[in-house]
Amino acid sequence: MIYKSADGRLEVSVSDQVNAAGYFIVASKQLKEDNIWAEITIHFGGMGNETRIESKTQDPGKKEWPVRGSHRGDVVRNVMISTMLELS
Repeated sequence: MIYKSADGRLEVSVSDQVNAAGYFIVASKQLKEDNIWAEITIHFGGMGNETRIESKTQDPGKKEWPVRGSHRGDVVRNVMISTMLELS
């Protein structure tokens, strides 16, 4: 599944199923050249069954995270992306 932030600055993909180790793979891709801070919230359904990831475009390294759901058999129900322009 691919999601875009409302402002069009970030694209986030989330695997449909868990991998062999039991993790969903979440990856982000910057679509505009800004220094942004992003909070990615992945909802698995049910109250409090979510994971939050914080990312800054200035942070070095790969923009991919393994995310384990809260319960066995979780499926991704919704992804919310909040971005803010980072002042340099």
